[in-house]
Amino acid sequence: SVAVVLGGAVYLLRLPELQIREIRISGNNTLVAGDLEAAVAAKLSGEYLFLLPKRSIFLVSGGEIEEYLRLKFPKIKEVDAERKFPREILVNLEEREFWGIFCSGPNEARCVYIDETGFSYAGAPESSGSLLRKVKSDDLIGPEVGVSILEKSRVELLDELARRVEQTIGSGATGYYLFSALPREIRLETNEGFQLFFETGGDWENTFQVLKRVFEEEIKDKRSKIEYVDLRFGNKVYYR
Repeated sequence: SVAVVLGGAVYLLRLPELQIREIRISGNNTLVAGDLEAAVAAKLSGEYLFLLPKRSIFLVSGGEIEEYLRLKFPKIKEVDAERKFPREILVNLEEREFWGIFCSGPNEARCVYIDETGFSYAGAPESSGSLLRKVKSDDLIGPEVGVSILEKSRVELLDELARRVEQTIGSGATGYYLFSALPREIRLETNEGFQLFFETGGDWENTFQVLKRVFEEEIKDKRSKIEYVDLRFGNKVYYR
């Protein structure tokens, strides 16, 4: 009886009519559907115990396919793989959106693209254009692809700084500098060429009131000559 049951199960699992033959991809934007289909097909190739085909609709695991695609394509933010009886698998995904470029390593030579959560999803050329937002770190270890480079709260802080700077003095942010030995210090580079030095964790309202006053009362029309403005010391501001 056991042999009959096992034989029947193997027969059912090997039926051609119950093997995954169609892989449907949806939700992709920059990722190529053919590459995703090929990856899923590769995951489903072969057999378990040299007997049970991985393509059997009964043996396909949506969770395993999802995890496999996340590892193979870091650009994927969310993915859902669903079996559709008798021989289809539907893969719906959401891609990560570009936020900026992160560079570190010797002379900031290694760069990656990161999304709004600080996750790195692809390598980036070091010279990617001056219009792209960049974060540069003095960390001697170059960034890896497929890992969290910055905490989401850190990215949100950089966005908040950029918003407040533009609101206060009308300058847009094009880049940031982070320092491993000074984790609370952030240097923001503006589209006018000068930098602003900030100390996080302080009184932001006072900091931006001071910034506004310095530009309105002291710097005035000398903005093009400014190299940096140091705002790390409360009401004491240094600029060059």
